Amino acid sequence: MPNSPRPRKKTHGVELVYTDYQKMLQEAELDVLCVATRGDIRPEILCAAADAGIKAVHCEKPLGHSIALAEKAVIALERAKIAFSYGTLRTYMPVYRKALAEVRSGKIGTLHSIAAKFGRGALLWTHPHSIGLLTMFAGSSAVDFVQANLQFDADHESTQVDSDPIVLSATVGFSGGITGHIIDQGGLTLDLGGTTGFISVVGDGAWIARGDIASGTASNLDSNWSRERDETQISGRTFAMLELRDALMSGKQTTLTPRDALNEHRILFALVQSHLEGGRRVVVDDVDPDLLISGRTDGRVA
Repeated sequence: MPNSPRPRKKTHGVELVYTDYQKMLQEAELDVLCVATRGDIRPEILCAAADAGIKAVHCEKPLGHSIALAEKAVIALERAKIAFSYGTLRTYMPVYRKALAEVRSGKIGTLHSIAAKFGRGALLWTHPHSIGLLTMFAGSSAVDFVQANLQFDADHESTQVDSDPIVLSATVGFSGGITGHIIDQGGLTLDLGGTTGFISVVGDGAWIARGDIASGTASNLDSNWSRERDETQISGRTFAMLELRDALMSGKQTTLTPRDALNEHRILFALVQSHLEGGRRVVVDDVDPDLLISGRTDGRVA
């Protein structure tokens, strides 16, 4: 049983191992909890953590398998005023935050398009990362509509999708004229288009390319290309945990709140709703909160 907790306990020298999270919450004196289970039980654990007095939670994505279940967990976290970080780890990485600072400084004029090119991935397994980046750069802009073309078997009346739909293409229209795109193209690239230039975060955060539209050229790699990845190779998860630690010690709010994560979760489910309705534009608030997506792929559940 290579995936059982016993070998992990021996390998890493862990003193306490629990297979029952309720027993762990009752017996262990915890300040911070990392919830990295499958999504079906995640909302239940988050609610229990709030009731148990946990002070800080790192939650992997997605929040749950329906909007209603995710919202119940978020309400519990908010009520308990729990410090929070989320599994959309790129949003914590300095390279993406540097790109955000450049966009906000007006380096490329007014932002009008955000394109996540993360290849052909599954909705709940992969694209919380895409939606996390779209909403990160759109900032406080409200979502006007969502439109998507996915790949899965279900009919218009479905209230349950027993798979993790493949995203072929998707568009998120934000207020203020910003449009977000998910594009079926490999390379792990985020393209940010403005009125006077563009910024691309390429190779999953390996480097940033910048271009000036007025020059009539794309990007001069000799002068407009720079490496941004930290030399220590610190992961996004580490940065998320560091932010959570700082919030726990200072009482300050983390960058991403439970409510922010829920709003991103709603967009994911709106993509499915759009596909079920023939790819038409849908409003996020009109999505059935009880629409259930199992996130199942080849026996694995997101």
